Amino acid sequence: SCQMYDISWSELCPMNEENEALQCAENYFKTADLSELEIITCERNVFDTTTEPGFTNTVTTEFNLVCDRAHVNSILTSCFMAGMFLGVVLGGLIMDRFGRKLACLIGQIGSVVINLAIAFSNGIWVYAALRFCAAFFSMVQATSCFVYCVEIIGKSI
Repeated sequence: SCQMYDISWSELCPMNEENEALQCAENYFKTADLSELEIITCERNVFDTTTEPGFTNTVTTEFNLVCDRAHVNSILTSCFMAGMFLGVVLGGLIMDRFGRKLACLIGQIGSVVINLAIAFSNGIWVYAALRFCAAFFSMVQATSCFVYCVEIIGKSI
C-alpha cells in the first residue's frame, strides 16, 4: 500500500499563495531530517487534475492504478502488445482467406466498435480484454491496408 510522511502541510506551510507553499515544501525537504518522521499509510489517493490540458479522468484515476495496484499498468500494456502480435500473425491468415479489402474492412469496423466499447468499460479486466481486441483489430486493419496498397501500386522503378 502507499505510504507517506506524517506531516501536516496545512500547519507547516499555510496556503497563502501556491508558489509560497511550494517554496516552503522545497525548503522543508532540503533541511529536514526525514529519518525522524513517522511513515504512515495513505488513507486515499489524491490525483492532480489541474494540469493542462485538464485530464480529470484517466485509466490510472478511474481504476486507481497506484501503489499496490501499479503493476496492473504493465499487465494492461502486455495485453495490448499481445493483441498486436496476434493481430499481425492472424491478420495475414485473414487476408489470405477472405481477401485484402474485406480484411481491411473487418479491421476498421472492429476497431471502431471495440474502441467505443472501451469508452464504456466499467472494470479493469473488461478494459484489458477490450484493449487486447482493439490492438488485434488495429493490426489486422493496418497490415491488410498496407499490403493492399502495396499490391495496388505495384513495382515502381
